[in-house]
Amino acid sequence: MKNYFDICKFINLEFPYKFQELIISDICEEIINKYEKENFSNYIDLRLINSFVNVVGNLLINIYNGSTCIDLSNYPDFLNYFFNNNYFKNLLSDFVTYVDEEQKSLDKITPFILKKLNYEGEKKFLFYRCGDYVNENEIKESIKKRVRRNKDNQIYINLQRDEKNINNIIDQIIENSFVLITGKPGSGKTTLASKIFNFYFIKYYNDHGRIPEIFICAPTGKGANVLSLRIWNLLDYRVRKILEENNIYNNSNFVSGTSIHKLLGFNSEKGSFNFNKDCKLKADLIIVDEASMIDLYLFSSLIQAISELTKLVILGDKDQLPSVDCGNVFGDIIESKNVFKVNLEGQFRFVDSIKNISEDILKFNDTKLKEKSNDLNFLFNSEKEKHLENIFKKIRFLPLKDINKGFTIEDFENGIYFLEAKNEAFIYKLIDFIVSNYSNNFNYSILNDNLLNDNLDRLNAVKDSVISKFALLVCTNRGFLGTENINDIFINYYKDNFELKPVIILENDYENNLFNGDTGLIVQIKKDGNLLNFFMSEDGRFININLIKKWNYSFCLTVHKSQGSSYDDVYFVLPTELNSPYLNKQIIYTAITRAKKRVFIFGKKEVFINGLEKSIIRESGLKFL
Repeated sequence: MKNYFDICKFINLEFPYKFQELIISDICEEIINKYEKENFSNYIDLRLINSFVNVVGNLLINIYNGSTCIDLSNYPDFLNYFFNNNYFKNLLSDFVTYVDEEQKSLDKITPFILKKLNYEGEKKFLFYRCGDYVNENEIKESIKKRVRRNKDNQIYINLQRDEKNINNIIDQIIENSFVLITGKPGSGKTTLASKIFNFYFIKYYNDHGRIPEIFICAPTGKGANVLSLRIWNLLDYRVRKILEENNIYNNSNFVSGTSIHKLLGFNSEKGSFNFNKDCKLKADLIIVDEASMIDLYLFSSLIQAISELTKLVILGDKDQLPSVDCGNVFGDIIESKNVFKVNLEGQFRFVDSIKNISEDILKFNDTKLKEKSNDLNFLFNSEKEKHLENIFKKIRFLPLKDINKGFTIEDFENGIYFLEAKNEAFIYKLIDFIVSNYSNNFNYSILNDNLLNDNLDRLNAVKDSVISKFALLVCTNRGFLGTENINDIFINYYKDNFELKPVIILENDYENNLFNGDTGLIVQIKKDGNLLNFFMSEDGRFININLIKKWNYSFCLTVHKSQGSSYDDVYFVLPTELNSPYLNKQIIYTAITRAKKRVFIFGKKEVFINGLEKSIIRESGLKFL
C-alpha cells in the first residue's frame, strides 16, 4: 500500500505555490485514510487520484489569481471518472458535493462543490471551494428575486443629449428594484446618481409622507465620500427644504457616505457583519459606487443584509481593475441579459486624445475580436497590429531629456506622451520635474490656531486644488520604482519644498471617521506656541496626525489606490521587467483614465506592449446568471 507521499511523487505534478503542495498533500492523505478505513480494493488507480489532484491544483491557482471556480470542460477525464465510476465517486464523497442545476441548497458540506448548470442550451460543470460557491449562490438567488420586480432590461443614456428627458428616464430607473449603472470614467455616473437621489427622495416623500432611508456606500470610505460630496453639492433645493422642515439641518450628514464594511457593521472580533441574512439593514434605497472593486464575499454580505424591497443602484466601470480579493462580481453581472442596466455614453472629464486611446486600449487583444476571426490567427494578429498602430499614433514619443527643469508643464499640450526610459535612474529626473512644476501649489503659511477659521475657505480651496493637480502612479509598493521608495525620496530630499504634504490613510479608522484610501494634506498649525501637524481631510476636518493609526505620504500612489480619483496630470511609471505580473491592460487603462489633461508614460516600449497583451481574466459562475 503506497502512502500519500508516494502518490504525490508518482503523480509528479509541479506546484508553483507552496500552499498548493501542502493542501494537496493533506487531501491525498485523507483519501488514503478513507481508502484504508473502508477497505476498498487493494489497488488504487492513480489515474483517478491524478485527475482529482489536477483539478484541485488548478482551482487553487485560479483562486490565487482572483477566480472563484474553474470550468470542468477542460478536464474531461475527471468528469468521466466522477460520473461513470462509482468507486471514484465514493472515494471523493467526503471532498466533493455534486449540485444539480435545479438544486438550491447543499445536501452536504464538503471542501469542494461540483455544480451543473444549463446556460443557453449548453451543459456546464463548474468546480468551487465550498465558501465561494455559497457566496455566489446567495448573490444569484437574491438577484433573481429582485429582477422579478424589474420593469425593463437596459437603456442607453447620454446626459447631454438626454437632458430634457432626464426626469422620465430616472422615473424609469427607480421603477426597477436592482439597477446597474455602467460607464467609462467621466461619463456622468456620479451625476446620474445625484439625480436619482434627488428624484427618489422627493417622490418617496410625496408618496409616503416620510423621509426615505437612503444610504451611500462604496468598498472604500474614499469612494463613498467622493460620491456623497457630489450628491451634497447637487442636492435639490426641494430636498433641502424638506430636510429643514423635518428639523434635519445638517444636510451634509444626511447624505454622508460610508464604506460597505461600516454600513453593515463589521465586527472585527467576530470577523462578521452585524447586519446579515438574519438581521436586515433597514433601507429604502442604497446607492453603491466603485462596484468593480467589490469582491465576492463583500458583495454577497451586502446583498444578503438588505431586504428584497430595498432598491439597489450599483455604479461601476467593468473595464477598470477588479477587486483585490477573488471575484469579478460587477463585471460578470453586467454581462447578464437578465438584469436592468443603464449604459452611460459620452464622457465629460478628459480631453479627446485620452478618451480615444482608452477606447483603443480596451479593444486591443480583445477575446471577442478573436472569436470573430474564426480562430484564424493571422486575422486576429493583423487586427491587433492595427489597434497597436492606432494607439501609438495617439502617443507623442519624447526623449527623456525633455523632462528637466528647463521645461514647465505648460510647455506640453494636452495629450499622451511616452518617454523611453532604459533604466531606473530616470525617476530622479521625473521627481525633479514634479517638484519644480507643482511644489508652489503646496505652499501655505503656517497658521496660528486662532486664525484658522478666518483662513478656512482659502485653505480648503488650496486643498481641493493640490489634491487633484497631479498623480505619480506606479504598479507596486515595493522595489526601487515602488511607492515606498519614491515617497522616501520626496521626503528625504524635497520635504522643504512642500509646506503642505499629501498623505493617504492606509486602514479604516472608525474613531476618526477615516477610511482606507482617504487622502488629504498635512498642515502645520501653531497652537499655544507649539507647532503641530494636522491631517486635513478631503471633507475639511482637522485631526492631529498623531491620533491617526496608519498613514503614509502620497506623492506617489499605486494605480489601485488611485481608482475613483481624477487629476489634471498623470505620470505613469511602468515596471522594468518585461513580463511583470503587476502590469496588464486594466492597469494601463485605469492609470491613463485618471488624467483630465496630460498623461506621461515612463518605461520601455516593449514592456508597455507586453502589458497590453495581458488581461485579467477571472472565472466565475455569475456570468451564467
